[in-house]
Amino acid sequence: MKYKLFITSIIGWTIALIVFVISFFGINLSNTIPCVWLLHVGVFIVFAPAIYFAKDNPRVLIYEDNDEGISLTPFFKNAPILILAMIFLSIIFAIYGFMSSSISNNGNLEFVNGNYILKNEEIIKSITVTEYNKLKAGVWKSFSGMWLIFYSISILIFCRLIEWEKDELKT
Repeated sequence: MKYKLFITSIIGWTIALIVFVISFFGINLSNTIPCVWLLHVGVFIVFAPAIYFAKDNPRVLIYEDNDEGISLTPFFKNAPILILAMIFLSIIFAIYGFMSSSISNNGNLEFVNGNYILKNEEIIKSITVTEYNKLKAGVWKSFSGMWLIFYSISILIFCRLIEWEKDELKT
């Protein structure tokens, strides 16, 4: 089961990275591929079990100071460089995605009465389809950056759990 979730995490991370890259081209994925929101569901499918499997692992329990969650310290200790690089890049991409989305989008994007608008409590301005798609792509950049973080942490946890199980079988 852990191996299947590990592979699912890798697939989710890869697709989230593709979404992140595509967002640079101003493509509104919700128009072209509406099922892209399944990546959001996928985060819960892999991240919740990762935490569940990790919380009772003896190597993790050594680092526990309280009952308020798990420590990621044992997972990072001697972790594969490739996975650490994935996590680092995911954090950088998430920060960039969030910053670029919040700078360019000062309101909510809506489609009202056949017009695209940028709106807070009242209409800020009417925008073109191109502007709407560009701003929506910024939203995708932000979401995909967060997905990358959750998928990469899941990859780390499952990789280490699988590795530790193999070590236990050898002894």
